[in-house]
Amino acid sequence: MTRRAGLTRRQLLAATAAAAVAVPAGRAAPPAPTAAAAAPVGERLLGRGPWGTLRSLAQTMLPAGAEMPGAEKSGVCEYIERALEGPYSRYLGVYRRLLAELDSIARAGGDGSFDSLPVERAREVVRKLEASLPQDFALLRQHVLEGFLSDPVHGGNRDRLGWQAVGLVHKHKD
Repeated sequence: MTRRAGLTRRQLLAATAAAAVAVPAGRAAPPAPTAAAAAPVGERLLGRGPWGTLRSLAQTMLPAGAEMPGAEKSGVCEYIERALEGPYSRYLGVYRRLLAELDSIARAGGDGSFDSLPVERAREVVRKLEASLPQDFALLRQHVLEGFLSDPVHGGNRDRLGWQAVGLVHKHKD
């Protein structure tokens, strides 16, 4: 969201790529859920409203642009969903707190829920959320970047779009 002095968005993502690509073996996300699941795992874990809010929040944090696929297209929330179901399940409380605070900030402005906000107002609300819960927000930011840049086997970086956006070429055996 905020631009670091002298560092472009592309440079920031490229600088974090190496760390996010190397997800330690002990933290690997579980296999993809089966088609038999009644509702998306994210909805089952967080609830339909908060899951939709998380999807909107991730897209606000990492929007699509001319050379950037954005959170939705690159599968960031699919990564988070699988991680929260497995190795990141201990963070469910953090996510619930963040999403409740986010909607509270949005509603305090008289605008309704976060996912109904126009882009500029959503960015303003995200900045307020970051100021309100900085440690929790830092964790969320890390997970969004992991979802954008991790090995696609973990559920994010769909079609290696994150790697392509930061100029990484990876020969991967599928």
